[in-house]
Amino acid sequence: MVALHEGRAIHGYAVRREIGLCDDVFETTLLDMYYKCGGIGLAASVFAKMDARKTTNVGSWNTLIAAYLQNGQAFEAFDLFRQMICRNVFPDLVTLANVILCCAELNYFRRGMSIHGYMITMGAELDLVASTALVDLYCKIDVTKARKLFERLGNKDVVVYNVMMTGYLENELPADAVNVFREKLKTKVSPNVALFLNLIPAVLNLRDIILVRSIHGYALRHTHISHVEIANQIIHTYAKYGYVVDARVVFHRMRTRDLVSWTSMMTVIDFFHGNELSVNNSLITTYAKSGKLHMARSIFEQMTELCLTSWNAMIGAYAMHGNYTDVLELFDHMKIAKVTPDEVTFTSILTACSHSGLVEEGGIQSGQKRAGNTEEVMAIVHDKITKNLVNLIADQGEMQRQHKLLILYATQTGNALDAAECLARETELPTIQRISPKLQPVTCTRKTKTANTRS
Repeated sequence: MVALHEGRAIHGYAVRREIGLCDDVFETTLLDMYYKCGGIGLAASVFAKMDARKTTNVGSWNTLIAAYLQNGQAFEAFDLFRQMICRNVFPDLVTLANVILCCAELNYFRRGMSIHGYMITMGAELDLVASTALVDLYCKIDVTKARKLFERLGNKDVVVYNVMMTGYLENELPADAVNVFREKLKTKVSPNVALFLNLIPAVLNLRDIILVRSIHGYALRHTHISHVEIANQIIHTYAKYGYVVDARVVFHRMRTRDLVSWTSMMTVIDFFHGNELSVNNSLITTYAKSGKLHMARSIFEQMTELCLTSWNAMIGAYAMHGNYTDVLELFDHMKIAKVTPDEVTFTSILTACSHSGLVEEGGIQSGQKRAGNTEEVMAIVHDKITKNLVNLIADQGEMQRQHKLLILYATQTGNALDAAECLARETELPTIQRISPKLQPVTCTRKTKTANTRS
């Protein structure tokens, strides 16, 4: 509005000083200024005065046609073109390109094809603007013909890629739209915001989560993810796929959010109402895998409701990175909260021990004090924990104690040969043979398995 006000002031000054009167270049420049500043009515008024004096030229006609088209008034633009022909003003490529866009907008397909035929008859060499307009027109008539025109273009820019992708989407061909984007990646054409806004809906229709993640990563690498509209589209796509955790991660990383961002996230939360607990648990795991333990712990501490999975997720996060002290501290809090641990809990504790390379008088003994007597633990939890204990003690070189665990494993599960196979890596075959009489008889299947293990 400020630019328009200043432009009008300059125009008024020129009129008072009688500067530029009947000057085609000056008045065409006024037309261009008014339409670019949004003063379409003022541009039409200047053009009417020029037309009354019969001082219009193809440049002034083109300027006003483009002004109407940019303002969403395709019908007025096409009507102005007809007046131009009636005044015997010869159109140029700029005129024809704008008129073809009018035909595509108004669904004047036959007229658009006639203009294309006229251009061919005249032997006009189409520039990229006119060619892009033709691709847009034929996308609405026959997308196959549009594709042929697209392939004939030499130096494509990002606009024509956008037009071709939009054409495929409007014809419900999302896979072809994605292929156009892949073709663009092979060129030096840099993507813009419009390209991503066309691409993401195409991927949404394909329901390919791997492709979504690839595009998300591409947007991150090219900093387009910082654009609010693109981030909103990615949030919407993840939500539609049911990946609410990914949607929340994108939302939390947005530097600026608009109404659509908040509305999209509220819709996600409302849709998955009742699953907040599982979502937070998944977020803890997600942040842990990316090495952001402080963010995982922050979510854990902010949770109003904690279940066994929540504790396991946080303990597992610390165990994943070998933070043995934090694992045991959290395990103590878990016992205070009177949450009964399971095999996943103990496996995480043992994993942390293994990663830390702890010895008997250090971490292993400390872990047993918290987890209870080793034999009692084995009588309660799954055989997977026993295998971990066997391997852990083997790592510390305590073979005698390992044998004791193996025998107890046989007593509790009746299926200790798997644990014996763990020992096979650290002992000689006669050792296993000495233990074997205390184990369950080996079936044919297990004999085969043993043979395969030792071969």
